Amino acid sequence: MTQTKFTPAPWFTEYKADKKGMYSQVVFDSNGENICECHWYPIDAGSVVIDGKGYNSTITNREHNAHLIAAAPEMYELLATIENDENKVPQWLWNKIQATLAKARGEL
Repeated sequence: MTQTKFTPAPWFTEYKADKKGMYSQVVFDSNGENICECHWYPIDAGSVVIDGKGYNSTITNREHNAHLIAAAPEMYELLATIENDENKVPQWLWNKIQATLAKARGEL
């Protein structure tokens, strides 16, 4: 398997709101090191309650994007474990898996 250069799994996310009205979903590793942050200012779509606190709901995909980012190392590891020694994986799927792994390594 090709050596990866990204931070190993697991990654986690945490929701934050600052005093200026910016929201963010932070992605961090098991040591608490910041991987990335997805920020946004709210577009009022009504109010919601998260962990007992009231917030204005926002129309954005950033929170969901952060969860996808946090799952990326496990998805990479899972795809990298697939073997095709006996050609049981259809060629089109095998090619797609290999291209996806190469993209994650920054090779495409």
